[in-house]
Amino acid sequence: MRCTILLHSSTGNTRLLARLALSLLQDRGHACALHDIVREPTAPDLEQTELLVVACPTMYFRPTLAMERFVDRLAAPSGSPRPALLLGTASGEPGAHFELLTRQLRPKGWIVLGAHWAMMPTNWPPHRRVASPFAVAGPLAARVARAAPASRLLLALTWPDLGVPGEGGPRRLERFLDAMLSRATDLSSAPEPEALHRGLSGLAALGRRMRPEMMRKATDPRIDATRCSACGTCVEVCPVECITRADEDAVPTVGQGCTGCWSCYNHCPEGAIDGWWSPGGRYRYGAPPPELRRLFRPRGEG
Repeated sequence: MRCTILLHSSTGNTRLLARLALSLLQDRGHACALHDIVREPTAPDLEQTELLVVACPTMYFRPTLAMERFVDRLAAPSGSPRPALLLGTASGEPGAHFELLTRQLRPKGWIVLGAHWAMMPTNWPPHRRVASPFAVAGPLAARVARAAPASRLLLALTWPDLGVPGEGGPRRLERFLDAMLSRATDLSSAPEPEALHRGLSGLAALGRRMRPEMMRKATDPRIDATRCSACGTCVEVCPVECITRADEDAVPTVGQGCTGCWSCYNHCPEGAIDGWWSPGGRYRYGAPPPELRRLFRPRGEG
């Protein structure tokens, strides 16, 4: 089976999940390609794709707007509908993430058979700021999480870096993929969009109501020219190209169209970007921790 994985990863968490999924699919004899929508903003030709996988983080209890806009640009393949799967990462609750993507993909000729999400450390700076006073008790909370893995989701509200799915995380992904591959030829078994994730209904409703202007207000990125080294990192990681600069020596500027993903803030090496309730650099999530990279290492690596 020829598979294509569409990926949007803000700080690397979802990339780990998608790369492991790619390696698992390849281990099972499927030809699989990964398409990063930030590095390759042109929509791929999916005419030969027999299984589509869409992977992105949950932001504001819905999929990233960058991924939603990318899916909007996809051309429907010819012929009968084809199977699709959804992968996501969230620090707590996906909300309407899978429902909204499923409804968006159906008119494009893709029927979503199932969705899988993995708990990951939050990369939302306001959350990390709220939790920062409790960091001193982090080692104690980590011991509790190791002794009672089921407590991780609750503990991660106060200690964000405990949002790691544990040793069973990769196995759950593997079981999900195997189950979905066995059903890939029977699209009649596809669940209704709202049945893909039975979470907290109130958060799903909130995700449906979130609008771009609300997300922009909850991010509000501002570049401080006195701290900026004009490295261009923020320009490269912005998924919607709303950060631009006149030349390589110029300080970038933030234009219209911000989707509230915080990529610029989290990746800026100088901490020169301030955001809503988050001074530059102080509450960044720069990359997945070593424990997470080890857990989701693709098969055959290391």
